[in-house]
Amino acid sequence: MNRKFLWISIIALLVVCGAAVLTCCNSSCNSSDDNPVAVSPTVDLTLFDMATEKELDMGGTFDWFGPESHPDFCGNPETGEYTGDNSKSPKGRSITEQQFKNRMILRRAMLAHGFKPLDSEWWHFTLRDEPFPDTYFTFPVRQLK
Repeated sequence: MNRKFLWISIIALLVVCGAAVLTCCNSSCNSSDDNPVAVSPTVDLTLFDMATEKELDMGGTFDWFGPESHPDFCGNPETGEYTGDNSKSPKGRSITEQQFKNRMILRRAMLAHGFKPLDSEWWHFTLRDEPFPDTYFTFPVRQLK
């Protein structure tokens, strides 16, 4: 499977799983030698609500690397249970139950389709079985207007 079809598969997967599609984090869409997302089967993504034409509220933004971005913040990602436990936040921040559920929708969809999560970023997933491990793809990725 080439990368073009991989992206199409992810978009189709998320449309089926909740009437939402991915949006790629801008910094991750830029190819560079020091950007592992650009040269590996890794994506940084969020969910987009087709009805409202807005990103779903995930309780934080891309590339915020505090404990609030961890998938287990305020809940258990293995069970999908919201606990409200914000003790890992040094500033007492929290996320709502709905924000945690939105993160879990994304997580379940990605896990079900062969991706593994990063334990410190709710938005970061890597394909488990890289189909082209020795290939550096050089085609441009661009934002649709």
